[in-house]
Amino acid sequence: MDKTGLLQLPGRPEEQAWLRERLEVLTVREGIALDAAIQRHPAQDSTEVVSLLANLDEYEVLGGIQSYEDLGLYYLEETNARLLALRDYIDLDKLGRQYEEQHPGRFAGGCYVVYPRKGVTGFYDGVNLPGPDYSWSLRLKLASSAVPEGVWLALPDYNDIMDVRPGEIRLALDALDVQTIRECTLLEARCSLPGITGLEDAYAGRLEDLIYDGQNLGFILQEQNQGQKDFLQTYLWALEHEDCTTLPAALEIAQHLNRYHVVYTDQLQDVAKAELRSAGSTLDPAVAGCFNLERYGLDLLRNKGYIQTADGRAYILGPHAQIRAPMQMQQM
Repeated sequence: MDKTGLLQLPGRPEEQAWLRERLEVLTVREGIALDAAIQRHPAQDSTEVVSLLANLDEYEVLGGIQSYEDLGLYYLEETNARLLALRDYIDLDKLGRQYEEQHPGRFAGGCYVVYPRKGVTGFYDGVNLPGPDYSWSLRLKLASSAVPEGVWLALPDYNDIMDVRPGEIRLALDALDVQTIRECTLLEARCSLPGITGLEDAYAGRLEDLIYDGQNLGFILQEQNQGQKDFLQTYLWALEHEDCTTLPAALEIAQHLNRYHVVYTDQLQDVAKAELRSAGSTLDPAVAGCFNLERYGLDLLRNKGYIQTADGRAYILGPHAQIRAPMQMQQM
């Protein structure tokens, strides 16, 4: 079933609007995974399609595998490369079929798509549509002389830097019938982060630089800055705080996120108590019952330069405010 067919399935208007937006930027790799998923279980309505699209990353796409022989060769490469020299003595077709038994999947689009082992997780419940997806950094629509209408790819692409099976970039280049990025033209670029626009003009004539920056940002997003606590939420607040509108600035903020300090709104009393303790002050029971800890904590933060986030959930202090603040305030 093609995109038009998927959009014609019955469903709520909100679902169909979400599907139109999501299918518009479907990458070559995602399209292959979706095709294999639908071949397995044909979607009956838009609810099922939303659920599939929200969990496409659960489907592993092994590029460049078009037959059981290819699949058997892939198995050797991954598990026992020493036997590659003896592959003429190995029934690769049989080996590939054995691999399929252990890793059920389907051939699609010149690839082998491995189905999720335990089914898809976090499925769409039919009520709350999936929110913003920050597992990717950039989506680029590239064109070539052979395919002027263009195709989409998403970053980051780990396959491209690890020199393994074809990933987002290689599959897109194959669909465009070209060998290198230099043979492509950028038609459109989208960033998953809010406020980052105008990439086509900012990187005019510098497609390789755009991909390089998109890869770096994507690695940070997927690895959550090496497991930094509350990374994504802090990062989004920092971008908002700096009114960030460019990709280089977004990268700079991500790489120095430890310079930003966040205090949640429900921690204001803790801030006040900590300041009282550090000053050697104690509140006797009578005063404690009358002391507005929350307002005191808020004033302490404001004096240091903290600014409330737009959603009202926290207060954030950026590196520039820390430089301006008196040293004793920075240590509070």
